[in-house]
Amino acid sequence: MLLPSVAALFVFLSIPRQMKNYLATGMLFLAIGIIRLQQNWLAEEVGWPIALLVAGVLVMLVAARYAAVRNLLARLLRPVR
Repeated sequence: MLLPSVAALFVFLSIPRQMKNYLATGMLFLAIGIIRLQQNWLAEEVGWPIALLVAGVLVMLVAARYAAVRNLLARLLRPVR
């Protein structure tokens, strides 16, 4: 559980800083961790790989439009006067 958790944290922290090498390395370790979880603990489960696939697509879309998403969230979270 620790490998995919740390790898996901590594990936999400590298997105705003646009560190492409760290993003690629984090994605590799995340994939390894997910595969090991699937083989060892979650061999009988079907729904979670599909949820991971959907989450991955959403993360890709957010990463591709990071500045626009950040500005939208800043506007939404700004206190109303």
